[in-house]
Formats: sequence, structure tokens, C-alpha cells
Amino acid sequence: MRRTYGEIAGYPVGSRFDNRMEAAKAGVHRNPQMGIVGGKDGAESVVLAGEYADKDQGDLIIYTGEGGHDSKAKKRIGDQQLTKGNLGLSQNVTTGQPVRVIRGAKAKTRYSPKDGYRYSGLYRVADFWRDQGKEEDSGFVTWRFRLEAIGEIALDAAPEDQAAAAEISSPVGRMERKVRVQIRRVALAQKVKELYDYQCQVCNVQLKTPTGKYAEAAHIRGLGEPHNGPDRLENLLCLCPNHHVLFDRGAISVDPNGKVIDTRTDVCIGELSVDASHHIIPEYIQYHATHVAVAREAWKHQG
Repeated sequence: MRRTYGEIAGYPVGSRFDNRMEAAKAGVHRNPQMGIVGGKDGAESVVLAGEYADKDQGDLIIYTGEGGHDSKAKKRIGDQQLTKGNLGLSQNVTTGQPVRVIRGAKAKTRYSPKDGYRYSGLYRVADFWRDQGKEEDSGFVTWRFRLEAIGEIALDAAPEDQAAAAEISSPVGRMERKVRVQIRRVALAQKVKELYDYQCQVCNVQLKTPTGKYAEAAHIRGLGEPHNGPDRLENLLCLCPNHHVLFDRGAISVDPNGKVIDTRTDVCIGELSVDASHHIIPEYIQYHATHVAVAREAWKHQG
């Protein structure tokens, strides 16, 4: 099946469907039997239908992957695998392709439609990770995906929640909140870059451009759900763009002794440079190393 990403002509944000078959015929969610329409080449749409332990915050969704679930018994029966739709969603993190989000009444969240299904808008797949041992998953391995709204979205809300929903639904409202947060982060990012004179802590390369030196500040333990890392100097690294991407995607990690590890081969490729005044908290490094299990699993599906 050739993927169809983005909006579907004739079905704007807020379009309603009585059932999944209608959504499939419209091309909004083309497989009425699956929660994720996707494969190894990427995912184009997802449904929130209440079968899994999703967290719906309107403009942010922590989406639970497919598999390991008995729909008749309505319970988890096994581990999820990073295959099929789950693998597809993981590919969207790299490609940047958005997914269409369809909310169903059975999800019974504050943003679900009262009946049927509603196309809620486009979301980017910002991150994915592997959970295990949580009570809500009966202890089984579970793949989760962080979906963030882009552009206009449609949300239903109870009367007491309508003001908050209106702000979330508005791209302007979301942008204003992001700007406030971003202003606070810029000062810290600048501090870690100046501490290392814009040299990457992995490769020690200092990039120079016509407008000055360039480096990026990378959080060791990610901000926001599910990582909930702090925005502080002890949780930041100064990296070049290449190593920033490799670190964030789990292609490299740092061991407790400061060795930089290639997670595909488990080979040490160098040592992290750390200034004596930069007190990186070991727990953040360990957290990142633990969560690169995601990368080790994903490597299996690469050519």
C-alpha cells in the first residue's frame, strides 16, 4: 500500500464518521481493523479508540503501540514488537512525516467525540520508547509514541474545559506557550556552549560559520513526557549537529566511565570531554543509556 501522508482532500479537520469503515472509505484511516495504518516505510494515521492505555492531552498524545492485546477479552496478553505499525510510527520520527489522528468515542477522554469518530488533525511523531513493567500494561513490553499537534486541531471538551481546549486547538495559543518556555531555555543552552567554546564534547570539533561559531545544546534526559528531565546545566551537553542527532536517536550513548558507545556495535568510539566545572549528574547519563534499548531494537530492522 502506497502511503498517503497529510490532509485528505474533502475531509478537513473536524470531519466526522459514524464508524471506522466510513473513515476507511474516505481515505482518512484506510484500514478499519488496525489502530495504526503503517509499515516499515512509515505510518500515515492512528486511531484513539480506548483499547490501549493512551494519554490524551489534546495537543499532546502519548500513544500506545499495537499488539499484545486480546480485543475480545479486553486485556493485554503479551509483549509488543517493534514491527508493522509500531515500526512505521518509529520511522516517522526520522522522516518527519505527520500522522492523521482520529479520535473515537470509546476512548472516553475529555477530547473524544460523543459518538462515532472525528478526524482531529495532523500530529508529528516526536519520540518513541520502550516501556516494561507498568501495571497499566500488565507488565508486558509496550512501545509508546509522543505525538505533538501541528497546525489546526479539532477537540471536543466539556463546558468547563472549553476555554483550555480552545487555547490548545489554536496554533497561536500553542505558539505563545512555546515561546515562553523557549526564552527560559536559551540562556542555559548558551551557557553550556560557551563553557566548551562551541566544541563538541564527543568529537571535539568546533564549527565556524561566517556568522560565528556553532554548536547545539542537547538534553541528556529528555524534557517532557515520558522522560521528564530537568532544564538545567547538569542535564545538558554541547554537541555538534551530527552527534546531537546520534545521541538523541540512541545511535550513541555514554557509559558510566564517560566512554562514548556505538549502540549498533557496542564498540567504544571515544571519550566524552567534560569540563571540571560541568557537573553532569550520573543518573541522567544512566537514564539515557537505559533507554537506548529502543535503538538496539530498532537497529534490527535497518538494512
